[in-house]
Amino acid sequence: MIFLTYTPKSWNGAVIMMYDLYHKQDFFTLLLLGISSLERILGDIIFSIHNDTFIIPSLIRDLLIASPLIPLLGEDIIFFLRCLIGPPNSMNLRNILWHGFISPNEFLPIPAKWYSALVIVITLTICQRVRLCGLIDSLKKRDGASFEGFFHLSQPNIIAENFIISDEIDKFFDQEYERVMFIQSVPPQYPHIHILKNLIYKNFFIIYQTHSTWSLALNFLSSNQVILFLILSLPLFEHCLRRIFVYLNGVQEHRLGTVEVGQYFLTLDIILEEKVAWAYYDLEKKTEDKEPNNQIYEEFGGGIMDLMLDLFIHNAGPRLRDRIAHGEANYLVTSTESNPLYKYYICLLVVLWSRYKSKLLNDVIDIDGSQFFINDEIIRDYETWISNYNSRFHPIPLLLKESTRLIVITWNCWKISRFIEQNGRFTLGDWSELNFEDQKVSLFQQDVLKTIAKIENITNVLHISREKLNTIKESRFFNGKKFHWCHLSVTKEDLKAINLKRVVIKKATSGMEKLYDILNTLHSSTSLSSRKRKNTQNLFTLFPLIMQHLYYSLFILDYATEHKFMLGILIFVERWCGFCIEGKWKNINDAFDELIKLLK
Repeated sequence: MIFLTYTPKSWNGAVIMMYDLYHKQDFFTLLLLGISSLERILGDIIFSIHNDTFIIPSLIRDLLIASPLIPLLGEDIIFFLRCLIGPPNSMNLRNILWHGFISPNEFLPIPAKWYSALVIVITLTICQRVRLCGLIDSLKKRDGASFEGFFHLSQPNIIAENFIISDEIDKFFDQEYERVMFIQSVPPQYPHIHILKNLIYKNFFIIYQTHSTWSLALNFLSSNQVILFLILSLPLFEHCLRRIFVYLNGVQEHRLGTVEVGQYFLTLDIILEEKVAWAYYDLEKKTEDKEPNNQIYEEFGGGIMDLMLDLFIHNAGPRLRDRIAHGEANYLVTSTESNPLYKYYICLLVVLWSRYKSKLLNDVIDIDGSQFFINDEIIRDYETWISNYNSRFHPIPLLLKESTRLIVITWNCWKISRFIEQNGRFTLGDWSELNFEDQKVSLFQQDVLKTIAKIENITNVLHISREKLNTIKESRFFNGKKFHWCHLSVTKEDLKAINLKRVVIKKATSGMEKLYDILNTLHSSTSLSSRKRKNTQNLFTLFPLIMQHLYYSLFILDYATEHKFMLGILIFVERWCGFCIEGKWKNINDAFDELIKLLK
């Protein structure tokens, strides 16, 4: 493998994989991997020069005219790349392949082999030119996109009855939150890969010309080559969705596999939008200004749409297709950290393939010598799972999760303060009557605060939060109906308000964590000076009121619609955090009085 002397060590993994795929004559996978890796390498070169990820263009057409690349690689290489994988008026090989506009069977063996060799040669040529410029040793590889933490299938390994050490709380909270809040959304425990292999030839969700390619993708998955499974299957999956979108919405049929000059590609993000733009219809069909609903929502149902938006679209989610296609996750060759993520994806495939099955399922498959029966009951389990799936990464669920995290950290503070009180060192003060109406449902009601102050473990805190959240969803968002977040439209103004509320909640969480650190230090201290002891007793005397002031402000925030009120609450929360850090407990009451005047 003398060619490895041309490439930096950090890039060798992708190049070796491309070389292996070439000798196996798997040219389709090689091109998908090679083009995404090539895009990543070009970005890494810019990063190495400027040490700043923000100046790296996100679009391939902009990347190929980036000023740092032209003098380094030469105009000939840049021109060649623009012809091959550049803007829409070029061959545009990257978009045609990655968005599933070409079927593997349409990629004839000889041209495919030539293109594959070309991608390998151009990659090595770029590396050689970088070497000749003396930059090969200083090249840096950007961190890849981690798919860890988006979904959790494992149970937390910390004893829930103990109060949480602050550096462990994030990991523990995410796992326990998903276990409690999404207990019905965990995929069924079946041999998904074997079921998919059995379904390949029995469904019409996929086109028959791609059967062998889907089989190859599942073989990659069976051998724990997760990245190659995703690279090969995602373009095929997008093409399947495009077929259904075109049929259901009656848009121009040529959108299925091609575009005309001056038209946008019909890509995954457009396929999953709630509305269909009039540009995708024949002009005579534009009879009103309001864009029609995307019928794919009605066809698939809320659970499937929530999951697909989570996997591919929502900014806070994994954005699986984008990150794989742009080469951000090519290091995930045998890693297990993406297991929960791809299990949700393959279970989605099981649901869709079984819905569009052309043969009755009543089969027996052999798994390591044991028989497994695929019947209607198995498929119903998958349908039950998907019908109960609710979005994790829609803006509102993210806000609710941040709010619940604050509830848990508040409980953490209460628990450690009670430990200190039980040791006889300080005495907690009494609750105060703030005299305000709290008939509206919120996680920050006074009764929630008083309840969690008495609870002994985090799991019960989350169960109480779940009950309150379910009431909030039913009363404020879905009017008692079964809810899926994909059916709840969020305007740009709504999104601004939600994001501002998340900023306030995160600021309050940060302040509560600082307060926990103070309490934890007091808990571990063996002696205090008389001045510190007096200040600490002031904290414990005012502790319930300090919590009530914060929660009342967040209760108002929950229902606030005017920007000035939300900003006023943000200012109060920032002052609350500052006074907690400085130990100026009595000043919080004055800041709270100023907030009340503003709200009136």
